Amino acid sequence: MGKILYGYVSNSFEWNANDCACEECMALDGKVYGSADEIPDKPHPNCKCHINVIENKGNNPLGELRVAVYEKQKIENDLNKMLGDVKSLNEEIDELINIANEQNFEIQKTNETVESIPSVVLQQFEQAENNIKKNIKEAKNTKIKAESLEKNIEKVLKNSEIKEVSKLQFELKLLSENVDNLGREVLDRGIQVGGAFLHQSDALWKLSYSKFTDGLDYVEQNGKVYESVDGLGDSKIKNFVKTKIQKQFQANDSRGVVFHSESELSKKINTSFALKKLIKNNKSQLIKNASIPDTSLNFGLMNLDLYNAIHRADIVDINIDDNGDFNAKVIDTYDFNPNSRNPLVRAAGHYQNADKIENYYVIVNIKIPAKEWQKY
Repeated sequence: MGKILYGYVSNSFEWNANDCACEECMALDGKVYGSADEIPDKPHPNCKCHINVIENKGNNPLGELRVAVYEKQKIENDLNKMLGDVKSLNEEIDELINIANEQNFEIQKTNETVESIPSVVLQQFEQAENNIKKNIKEAKNTKIKAESLEKNIEKVLKNSEIKEVSKLQFELKLLSENVDNLGREVLDRGIQVGGAFLHQSDALWKLSYSKFTDGLDYVEQNGKVYESVDGLGDSKIKNFVKTKIQKQFQANDSRGVVFHSESELSKKINTSFALKKLIKNNKSQLIKNASIPDTSLNFGLMNLDLYNAIHRADIVDINIDDNGDFNAKVIDTYDFNPNSRNPLVRAAGHYQNADKIENYYVIVNIKIPAKEWQKY
């Protein structure tokens, strides 16, 4: 029959009969065919009927199927990722519960082992204990929500209930924010447990978790912030610090704080058991040679504030000046080991890895008058 066809195979075709068409042709008038192969031949010679091509824009069953499959796969991928995120949150909540329990245990152990605790500290311990118990309860409630969300995601994956996806994504966002806030609260609570008498620990932590937006009043009273290692004047100290930050937190530069010799931190170190022991063990060499080689200090639990603030540090440029005064520099990096047995260090290490706190270096200038250090 001379079919004149235009368009795509997805188009449909309408039989259009002439006004003077025969009954057979009129019977076909307006009939629509889904494909060209379905159109019958013209029923007689000289037939004036013609075929109209109806463009079905967007009506491409194969294309629509491909889009549907792609969308389904994308949603399944999103759901699987969400499922992994929820399981990670569950693990994080478990860790927060463990940390909070360990904090509670440490408070109880301190109460039992320390003979005389100042009343202000005792009150703070009691308040901290109550807050930690509250944190544990909140963490357990959060875990219940996380487990419920995990089950809902698995259900949607199984039943392909696509309409539920956006709701689940919103719930996951809220849950993630809740866990993050809870973790910070657990960590901050542990750091601040002894804030009344662990002032240096609290001050250095504030600088880290606020990324130098909090605690600057403490620095102004006790030292100076350096935006870059290159700002340090002494080339030996500069190279020493650069090597240390590269090793400790894989950075070529960082901010740091240099504390002067009259700072609170310096005075704490001056009277510490660790420094007194170092001077006592090397007194004769200091008197004879006016210097000893660089070494390290390990602040133990006898100096709890320094133990939490610094713990282990290098001590360099140890010398006796012309006035007989003892001089040195204590250098440390403020960073955390996420695998530490100490629950506070482990928690801080988690937030360090998530880039939610800032690592930096600390230099403490030490100066002890001759009449004092020679008594050690």
